[in-house]
Amino acid sequence: MPTITDMLHTVFEELEENLVIDEVALISTDGLLMAGSIKSNIHLDVFCAMIALMTHTANKAGAELQKGKLDKLFLDYKHGIIVASEVTSTSIIAVMTSEKENIGLIFNRIDKASEKIKIILE
Repeated sequence: MPTITDMLHTVFEELEENLVIDEVALISTDGLLMAGSIKSNIHLDVFCAMIALMTHTANKAGAELQKGKLDKLFLDYKHGIIVASEVTSTSIIAVMTSEKENIGLIFNRIDKASEKIKIILE
């Protein structure tokens, strides 16, 4: 029987299929790495902490502005993108690319991965 880590890595592989993705990370809302598919040499602890902080701040802003719960956090940079989305009340999935990828496809894959991760973490 596969372990939780094995099942999560399968989900990450499905998310990455036919896309150029540098990082996929499942992060706790406290900013700690829970699991990931990390390919580049980034400061992983800083990346996880910043994603958790930005997601928390975006949720606070949405609540203050009466916009509801955050669906996705989308950051578009000159050399790539970062997309983050809450999976559960205690976890966030983040995807980072160094190339401009199909955003709609990434959003769709994140949604599918989130549903699978929810089942795995139950």
